[in-house]
Amino acid sequence: MRPTFPLTVREAIEQDAESLVRLWSTAAERSGRRVAENTLWGLPDVADVAVALAEQTSRGDGGTWVALRDGAVVAAALATMSAAIPMTRTRMLIVTDLIVDPEQRRHGVARRLLHHLAVHAEENGCEVVMAVVPASAREPARYFAKLGFGQVATMRAMSTGALRARTGIGDAASATERMVAVRRTLRRRSVPRS
Repeated sequence: MRPTFPLTVREAIEQDAESLVRLWSTAAERSGRRVAENTLWGLPDVADVAVALAEQTSRGDGGTWVALRDGAVVAAALATMSAAIPMTRTRMLIVTDLIVDPEQRRHGVARRLLHHLAVHAEENGCEVVMAVVPASAREPARYFAKLGFGQVATMRAMSTGALRARTGIGDAASATERMVAVRRTLRRRSVPRS
């Protein structure tokens, strides 16, 4: 489906930070997901997004792409170029986020953004495009499957502190380290989230 309105796709710039945070927040609220709770990461703030966009530009291995309608950000995709596996030279583009403003869905915006990413991937020698979809996100999973993406992996995540604690062998972690970890956890839980 082609967009029913003019759409511009370009790489995101630092000035898009506020629009990206708004887009992310709106999409999370509309989906009924409470992003800031029960996940390893919460909603980003404008300053963090601006810094991340600047870092992406300087690295040159991917970045954030935005779709604009009448100059306003209506969709975004975050993508990184990487080796398919460290032992080969086969490159791939990994799309970790694809967010479309709920009011702009079902008009071909995601398709246009993904087409632009496919062209970018080919121009940079990537042979494969991989999409990372949250386990609880049924609609995006169906969308990517409809486009022809196949399931190739299951990703699991946990905080580094939790992994270190669960993989501690014997008495490697001292009583002091355990006490500091407990205090950090209690401090994080007592900080009100906005």
